[in-house]
Order: sequence, then C-alpha cells, then structure tokens
Amino acid sequence: MSAALIDVEQTFTGRSDATSIWDALVNATATWTEVAPELFRNLDWPKLIEEAEYHGVLPVVCQRVLQSSFARTLAPELRDRLRRRFQADLVRSLPLIGEVGRVVGEFERAGVPIIPYKGPVLAEQLWGDPALRVCDDLDFLVEKRSVEEAGVLLDRLGYRRVAPIAPHLRPALLRNASEEQFQHRETGLLLELQWSPAPRVFAVRYDAGAMWNRVGSTSFAGRSVLVPSADDLLILLCIHGWKHNWSRLLWLGDIAQLLRSSDLDWDRLYFDCRSQRNVRLLSLALRMVNRVYGIAVPKRFDFDDPVLDKLVTELVDRMIAIKPCGYRDWHRCMLAARDSQIDRVRQLATFFLTPGLADYATIDLPGWAKGGYRLVRLGRLARGRQHE
Repeated sequence: MSAALIDVEQTFTGRSDATSIWDALVNATATWTEVAPELFRNLDWPKLIEEAEYHGVLPVVCQRVLQSSFARTLAPELRDRLRRRFQADLVRSLPLIGEVGRVVGEFERAGVPIIPYKGPVLAEQLWGDPALRVCDDLDFLVEKRSVEEAGVLLDRLGYRRVAPIAPHLRPALLRNASEEQFQHRETGLLLELQWSPAPRVFAVRYDAGAMWNRVGSTSFAGRSVLVPSADDLLILLCIHGWKHNWSRLLWLGDIAQLLRSSDLDWDRLYFDCRSQRNVRLLSLALRMVNRVYGIAVPKRFDFDDPVLDKLVTELVDRMIAIKPCGYRDWHRCMLAARDSQIDRVRQLATFFLTPGLADYATIDLPGWAKGGYRLVRLGRLARGRQHE
C-alpha cells in the first residue's frame, strides 16, 4: 500500500459510493477477520463516519481502523477525528455502565429478577467491550408479574413513567404492550422496562416463562447479572430486528457475533420456533447474516423459500442505501416473514384492533368505556396514514 496519507476531507470518485462504504463497514464489524486496507482506500471518510453512526457501529469501526496495520497511513486529522469519536462514545457509555449496576443492585435487594437487555451488557457479551455498542438508553427485562413492583423500585431510584395511564388501564397495558418507558428525573436518562419482545399488536408468540427458566448469569462491572440463554437471546434479537424491518447493520452484527461465539441448540430452536410460528422470522435473520457476513445458515433453517430470499435482497439493499421502509412497506415486509397466511391475517387484525400504550395515553376513558380504545387506535392509525 502506498504511504500517501488519506485525507479526512477528501472525496474520491470510484469508491465513495454506498456499496463501497457498506463493504468497509461490514469488514470492520466482522471482528473475527482482519481489517482489509483495500476496502478503506479512496473512501469518502466523512460519509463513512456518518453512515457508521446511523448503523450504530461507529465505535467498533473507529477502534478497528485505529488498531489496523494501515492506521499510520491515515492523515493525522482523520486519526484524531476517529479517536475523538471513539472516546466520546466511551465517555457516554460510562454512566450507563454504572447505572446498570445501580438498577440491578436495587432489584436484587428487593428480590425481583431483572435482566439488563441490549446496552452495555450485550456489548460486552458479544463485542468484548461495553463501549463498542452504541446505546442512548437502558433496556431491562422483567417478568410480567413483576412490572408493577418494578415501577415502584424505579421510582425509588429517581425514575418516572414517561406516559402514565389510569390505574384501571394497567391490566390492559400489561396484556397488550411489551414495555414501558421511564426517565430519570435528574439526568434525563431513558430506561425501557420490557416484559415481552414485541407488543400484542404484532401477534408474535413467545414463551417468556421458558426464557426465564433458562436464564444464566455473567460478570459485568464487578457484579453478577442475569442474561438470557444464547438460544433465547438469538430469538429476542431476531424479533427485535424484524419489528424494526432490519434497518441497521448493528443488529445483524449482534447476531453474527452471537453465532460465532455460542454453541446454539438448533434442534431445540427449530422446535420452539415451529411451535410458536416463528420459523420464517428466524430464518430471515439468519439468511440476512449469511448474505452480509457469509455465516452459513444452519440446516434446519436453510429451506427453499424464494419469498424470503427476495425479502433478504430488498432489506439488505435498503440497509445499504439507508432507505428505511415506509408505513406500507413496513407492514408488507413484516407480514412476508410470517409462517402462514393465517399468521398474517392474525397480525393485521391484532395490529388494527389492539390498543397500545400510545392509545391509552391519548385520552383517559372511564372503565366502563374502555372498549372505546379500539376506536381511538383506529382513528390514530388513520391520522398517521394521512401524514405518511
């Protein structure tokens, strides 16, 4: 490679297109491989930094490039810029690491099981460093039966509900929603308390009780914290990516890291997904990881399915172009990954007729009129479509 310095502000023709930047991002996030210098030549570096930030992979890209053999060929101002961005993410992650310990400690003392989900714990599990996975808030999993007690504990820690609803609506919220958002009164930190991987409107079947029976533990920031089993974590990550139409590379990178670092029970996973009607949902994620990172799809999920293969191409192309799905395509892509036509009809019906947190927070109807929240939801969805 030429010793000529690569300039931070220089934009080249030929390798400054979206595909070239995408190839560089994939290479940098494939931490089990060497960084390929040829993929980073003649790039529009400001654009690469911008796209890495969008995809949630800027910290790992900065670290990998700065530690690579060709880092010395980069212009000093570019190295400084990458270093500053990495340090900024590191500084931003430090309070989150401490807050995870504070929340887990409070719940342990109260005897309420809680799992730090995603965020710095997942970053350390999958990427080896809590600073390598971008997160602006904290996510925790609790059992549905513990949600109300968890709210009391979070209030004790200085958090308040972002969208409180009337007490008589709380049972419906627990039944229909999957999470509740809290914000710290002083720091403004957002915390999502989850009891299911997806709200009822998506009609996703998931055995949360079985997940809690299989929890393990890991050491994080000097203390033991609960974590889902590798099999359950894979399903949780796949559902999360699916409901967001796989718009970020980070989510595929998480699964790629998990596949390479864990001994997964594919027979049990297939059995569970088959009984819960999620086989194609999981297969979609595994096919996308195969397309992007080249990791083989396990035999159980590598069946002939031209519709899924076409969907993989569409979603990866959208990811490369940073072109998220619109409202109509969002539904179409999610429905295309369901196991059968019956599952698609069920999802559409529950989506339009099942109130969620936003609907309950819109208006406070008396208990005898709570059926009216279905009309509230239909009206809110109709207004949203008008502004699409």
